[in-house]
Amino acid sequence: MDAIQTLAHDAPEVVAFGVDLVIRATLIIAIVQFATIAMRRRSASSRHFVLSLGMVALVALPILMFTLPETRLEILPSAARATNASVAAAQLPADLAWKAGAEPSSPSGGSVEDAVAATRQLSDVPALRAVSGLAWFGANWLSISILALAAIPLLLLGRLAFGIAALGAIARRSEQVTSSSMLRSLERARDRLGVTRPTALLVSDEVSVPVVWGVANSTLILPVDALEWSNERLRVVLMHEMAHVRRADVVSLFVGRIATALYWFHPFSWIVERDARRECERACDDLVLEHGARPSEYAHHLLGIASGEDLAEGYASVSLAMARPSELEGRLVAILRASSARKPVSRRFAWVAALTLGAALLPIATVRLGAKPVASAPGATTAQTRSEVAKRVETHTETERQTKMSSAELVSSFADSIVDLVDDGVEGAIIELTGNKHGKRKQAGSEGERWYDRGMELHRADRYDEARAAFEKAIAHDFKRGASAYNIACGFGLRGDAGNALRWLEDAVAAGFDDVEHLEEDTDLDPIRSDPQFRGLIRDLRASQGYRGEGRDRIAEARQRVGELRRERSEEAGEWAGAAVDLLRLRDVDASIDAFEEAIRIEPEASTPRYNLACALAIKGERRAALDALEGAILAGFEGRAKLENDPDLTSLRSDSRFAGILKMNDQLAFWSGETKWKGTDKRELFRASMPRYEEAVRLYPQAGRAWFNLGFGALSVRDTAKARDAFGKALSLGFRRGTTMYNLACVEAVAGNKNAAFAWLAKAEEIGFHLSNIANDDDLESIEDDPRFDELLERAWQRDSQRDEKRMKIRQTRASASSTGSWGAV
Repeated sequence: MDAIQTLAHDAPEVVAFGVDLVIRATLIIAIVQFATIAMRRRSASSRHFVLSLGMVALVALPILMFTLPETRLEILPSAARATNASVAAAQLPADLAWKAGAEPSSPSGGSVEDAVAATRQLSDVPALRAVSGLAWFGANWLSISILALAAIPLLLLGRLAFGIAALGAIARRSEQVTSSSMLRSLERARDRLGVTRPTALLVSDEVSVPVVWGVANSTLILPVDALEWSNERLRVVLMHEMAHVRRADVVSLFVGRIATALYWFHPFSWIVERDARRECERACDDLVLEHGARPSEYAHHLLGIASGEDLAEGYASVSLAMARPSELEGRLVAILRASSARKPVSRRFAWVAALTLGAALLPIATVRLGAKPVASAPGATTAQTRSEVAKRVETHTETERQTKMSSAELVSSFADSIVDLVDDGVEGAIIELTGNKHGKRKQAGSEGERWYDRGMELHRADRYDEARAAFEKAIAHDFKRGASAYNIACGFGLRGDAGNALRWLEDAVAAGFDDVEHLEEDTDLDPIRSDPQFRGLIRDLRASQGYRGEGRDRIAEARQRVGELRRERSEEAGEWAGAAVDLLRLRDVDASIDAFEEAIRIEPEASTPRYNLACALAIKGERRAALDALEGAILAGFEGRAKLENDPDLTSLRSDSRFAGILKMNDQLAFWSGETKWKGTDKRELFRASMPRYEEAVRLYPQAGRAWFNLGFGALSVRDTAKARDAFGKALSLGFRRGTTMYNLACVEAVAGNKNAAFAWLAKAEEIGFHLSNIANDDDLESIEDDPRFDELLERAWQRDSQRDEKRMKIRQTRASASSTGSWGAV
């Protein structure tokens, strides 16, 4: 009780401090948000840095308000008029005091002793206690409210601590990765990004996406599915997660969580924290792309990883996850946008941004606005008082001159300083003042950088001839000569032109681009990796840099992987397809064709292995078989006109007359047309607009199950259940994706209100192996979710998924154990 009464005494000051804190925090948030809007064309790394600084400022604000001396800025209107009015009102009779804004005083009553004596005469003691309790609550309600509000940050911080404990428990239950190839991939990712902190690599069935956490010592937890990822997917995932470690993103994550706990009542604090998390992931994406990953392939891997369920809320708040589905759309757009800025934060930018925000934070935390001093009444001011007033006025004038700055000026100043910092035009103007010769050299460097960035954009878009021309101009401007020559070599390598690739590689090495580990890992060079001259170049580089042995033999590793699959008699289509892709990149074409055919045998409905088989056959020169495989891929669901037009593996097919017809088929059977603007548009309206094209496809390709499936899906989306039922039935009779088609027929019946028919189709889909673990998230099945059969289906699906994951983990652990034993034997 004493604490509450003490708080009641100080409640006005506490409330005033809270209101003051909110106003100042809002000003900081406005500065940061305005700055990030002004920086919308800058890199995600730069925006994330500014947002992180803003959250640090929010956490530091109450500390600075308590510890730093206050600077009073007396610029508000004088309070003399209000004070005089109050005094005058106090001197008025009670019945007229209200006109001056004063409350009439209560008439004097009896003494306290009389009140106590009267109270003792009350006979209803319980009622007296109740009245006393209500009176106590009424007197202390403000204190109780303050305590309740103060408890909310403690609860949020407790939730943060619980998340840390939950993630630690998952880490303790996780399996240590023993695969030598995965551990080597981790070490290469750490080396390439310059990560020196130790990182533990674990695998767990309790996470669905890669998760990294820890400050001093980092821990990376991969989902069970990672054990069967391709080498390329594993490489980009490890690069992304090591980017988090290099950038120390866990620190900014915790600062953001603390800021939202302190300012839980402020909606814009949550917006800043959310934006910081988003920009953090995009900054890591940019870092991976800057180290050579192709945007299209990286986006494909990201989409595949994010197809799992989102993180459990218990530990999502304390970990960095690579692919949260809720953030996926914006990241994919940013990855695939060729014009995106991807530069990391420079040291100069970091210092200037930190100092600028620090300079803004100090007056925000310490300056307090006050009323102008009131002049004393005539005749009442002594000489001493006049002297004190003069000093105060002089001090006030100087303080106002030094510190007075409106919030709009502060926001504009901070944003302008950051934007100007990275503005090449300002830098060019400064350079111009320092001398003509130096200015021309810097201008040439800037021009070369623009050509280099343009070359990277074109290279990622598979436009290698245009990319080569851009890189050559960068070399002419003496900008990144080694890296530019190397990227030109990669373009020739992807086309299988070993002669030109090797010539440019030699130029790159001569210019200083001689990272032999990068050359051994870069998949752009896989098509020429078996060339004797390339092998000789790698061997010479290793010897000159003190490496022992021949280095990593990627071709032997890929063949060994296929051998393992054959010995295990694996029925995992994804394993076969991944091994086949590695062999195809390495131009072991015959072995890749065998592996692709095995993947198609296991999963004949898959479209991507058919497309890759077409690429392998085209490289081998079997044009007719390649066109057949390509047509089969499109009929099975593959789509992508840009890929068909630019993929260098298909060069030999484009002159064939059948190829134009395949392009037309791709366009007609595509789910969305190239002109569809789906973002921000009602999906049902898009499907309604697409229905004529689906019906035209059925007319042109009546024996294509894919055409009927598209028509059925569109009809289901616009709730034409009769047409959807007929179209899906036709697709099923043509053998198109039987499990998926049966599932959609169940959705049709559920929407139509036919529960029994819906469950019958779900049972058929389950019987042929269709995974039903995501049915709880499908709105089309909402009408049958309350049926007990729905829960039974879901439970069985989860059990199957768990058994499948356990089986895969055992297989991968057996493989890793065998690999580890073999490596020890070799030593």
